Formats: sequence, C-alpha cells, structure tokens
Amino acid sequence: MGWWRKAFAVERAEDFTPSERERELIDAFAAKVCRHGLAIPAILFLESARPMNFIGSQALAFFEPIVRGLLDWQAYSDFARLLERRGSVEALLAAIENCEAERSAQKRERKRKKSNDGAAKQRDADDHRS
Repeated sequence: MGWWRKAFAVERAEDFTPSERERELIDAFAAKVCRHGLAIPAILFLESARPMNFIGSQALAFFEPIVRGLLDWQAYSDFARLLERRGSVEALLAAIENCEAERSAQKRERKRKKSNDGAAKQRDADDHRS
C-alpha cells in the first residue's frame, strides 16, 4: 500500500531548485520584463495566476506548434517545462523583483549623478560670474 501514498505526490514549492538552464531562462525572462518596464504588471499576473501555473504550462505546450515558426522553440519548450514545476513562479517573481530593484537603484544613481553634475555646473557658472 506504500506505492498508493506516493502515486499522487506533488513536488513541494519549497523543494524547487532550478537547474542551470532553468536559471538562465528565469533570468532572461526577468531581464526582458524589467527592460520593457513591465515588472509590476508581471508580478500582479504571476501572483494571481500562481495556482494555475501547470495549466499555463500546458497552454504553452498546446501553442508550441504555432510558436515554433516565430520564436526560439527550444527556449519556449524549456520555459513550458519550467512552469510545470511547483516553485517556478516563486523563482520568477524573485528574479523580477531583484531585477527591478537593481534597475531602480541604477536609475536613482544616474539621477543623483545628474543632479550633482548640474549643481557643479551651477557652482562653476556662479564662480565665473563673480
């Protein structure tokens, strides 16, 4: 009767550890989302669709024949398999949040640098007039 207990066992989300290829896919997905400024909508969508990640992966598998002509089908197929695993959505969310935090820090640094440069130019102009 021991086999029956394991027949419907589901991977726990806490046990998810991505492979090297899965980590590359997660990071690439997060980078694209952040580059296009879609971090907040992506986080909202992933949080709301988290219980249906397996169904989403099956939808990706359904559309794979159509997408093969348009995209890199190997990455698409690997991403669909990634979504089949519990914990993958949490990994995607964490990667997007980290990427967005880095992007925000870089933006703040550029803004601070720009304001410092502007203040230095203003001081130079004031010194020149004096």
